[in-house]
Amino acid sequence: MEVPSISIKNMIMIKRWFIACILFLFIAIHPCFALHKIAIEGMPGAGKTTIQLDLIAEFDQCILFPESHPEPGTKSEEYSESCEGDIYHQMQITRMQLIDQLPKEIATVLLDRSFYSNYAYQFALDQNRNTPEFAQYVRLFHQDFDNKKLDLIIFLDAKPETGLLRRGLRGDKIPKPWTEIKFLSELRNFYFHELPKLTNTPILYIATDQVPFHEVKAKVKQELLKWIPLLENTKVAKEEEEKIIAFAKEYNLGIHHSQIVNVLGFPTMYFRDHGIVLFENRPIFFSNRGIKKMLLYQSHPL
Repeated sequence: MEVPSISIKNMIMIKRWFIACILFLFIAIHPCFALHKIAIEGMPGAGKTTIQLDLIAEFDQCILFPESHPEPGTKSEEYSESCEGDIYHQMQITRMQLIDQLPKEIATVLLDRSFYSNYAYQFALDQNRNTPEFAQYVRLFHQDFDNKKLDLIIFLDAKPETGLLRRGLRGDKIPKPWTEIKFLSELRNFYFHELPKLTNTPILYIATDQVPFHEVKAKVKQELLKWIPLLENTKVAKEEEEKIIAFAKEYNLGIHHSQIVNVLGFPTMYFRDHGIVLFENRPIFFSNRGIKKMLLYQSHPL
């Protein structure tokens, strides 16, 4: 039986197809070709925000998105873009859309809490008050975030009693229901039992109860180094730092991060609940509104 020969044209097509497949696989698995999204979630008092603020100045090609909060002095209705869901849900939708617009030079985004925090809060609230809102939140999750995939979730765990003690020693003003052990226990329950039902994203659990802070920080850094390169040297302009700190004091933002980092070409300093950006030599909040300004400026610089 005669074996059909393969023409040169077909051989070239097969070769091109093979090369295309190899390139596709390389791009898919190589960290330099994709924007990676890592969320750091945690129990109150577990050290989540402090560790990220300590680490962010050490990494290159990385942006830390602080926890989503309305800007001080802004009316809540200015943040609502839809009648569905609450303000924080809408803020997270906008934030994820903005992250997708980041320039390709950014390799990794760190999220100080993600959209999953909203679901943790509502789950714990339902369990604590015997209300049925969580089911609606899950429907909204599948509607708005099914296509917003994360690459990794790091969860810093602390028992409710430990977290409350640490926050008390820190002098935090803790509103209800964050002072209630039952609520905090259900919040913790969400991350261990409900979150794995909502996502296929790998979840790394790190216990912080009996572990010194520097050891927890080292564990988080070790994991992040798998995704983010270290930054060599940065120079900080004193006048930039002074402008940002003065702005932060005006809005009572509290403890600041000790070093300015570069975010989309703008000097940025992180505080516990907000980031402040020196945009065109004027401090603005690193909020969804501020990110839009920075991205627009990058597209159409003056």
